[in-house]
Amino acid sequence: VVASCAIASNVTCSGERTVNITHRCAYCYQLPAHQHTCKAKDPCVTGAATPVVHECTAVRDVLCLPPRSFQKLSTCDFTSGKSWRVATILSVVLGGFGADRFYLGHVGWGALKLFSFGGLGLWALTDAVLVSLSYIKPADGSAYYESNPKAPSSRVAYSVMLPDPGHSASSCHEPDTCPP
Repeated sequence: VVASCAIASNVTCSGERTVNITHRCAYCYQLPAHQHTCKAKDPCVTGAATPVVHECTAVRDVLCLPPRSFQKLSTCDFTSGKSWRVATILSVVLGGFGADRFYLGHVGWGALKLFSFGGLGLWALTDAVLVSLSYIKPADGSAYYESNPKAPSSRVAYSVMLPDPGHSASSCHEPDTCPP
């Protein structure tokens, strides 16, 4: 779709008075991820097998066919700010004292590891390997803020659009977003 925008005749300006903008015509739910924002309706756990319904809205200055708000079924991807590198360094250097487990929020396991001196070193060595492979993650179920680039991805990313019973695909409810 090509839109032509012209500056009103009573406005003084220099340069071109008419601008032609080429825009791909798409429904809002077809927008790429950076052109809409989403919030999960239900609590979200990263890597969960069951996807969660997200309420999404197209970014304000993006042109798309209505409805501008829609539901999207997708996996969760949130972080509590824990770094994989920090966890790995703590596991290797202070793993015998449970520092890695405390950092990741596994307080009970951290205390047990502390009082057993890292399982006499065996548990500390095992955890160092498991943390470095991203097998042990933050206790809240979140992803690492900075992930291990060499870790195998066990998460399958997918997205499914849910129909919105309140809107017809052929209707146009917001005049400023309708094609000419």
